[in-house]
Amino acid sequence: PPSSKNHKYILVAINYFTKWVEAIPLKEVEQKDIIDFVEDHIITRFGIPQTITTDQGTIFTGRKVAQYAQSRGIKLITSTPYYAQANGQVEAANKLIYQSD
Repeated sequence: PPSSKNHKYILVAINYFTKWVEAIPLKEVEQKDIIDFVEDHIITRFGIPQTITTDQGTIFTGRKVAQYAQSRGIKLITSTPYYAQANGQVEAANKLIYQSD
């Protein structure tokens, strides 16, 4: 269900080396939101990542995100569909976020 501020989604990113979690609430999710999140919460804090691993959601695999990643020299990797363990750190963080609600 939406939050009191009408947020329906949480965008979560984890640095695989440090285990640092970045998460933001969103009312809607568009490719621009993904790009803005990477710029504002990843690149400005940690620099340009070599790779970004996502699930195979169309929001992450769309043309705008792909072009953005290419322009920044970021390699996009998608995890195996229907196999949450492939993205285990994010799934664990999602579980904690869900439990704290």
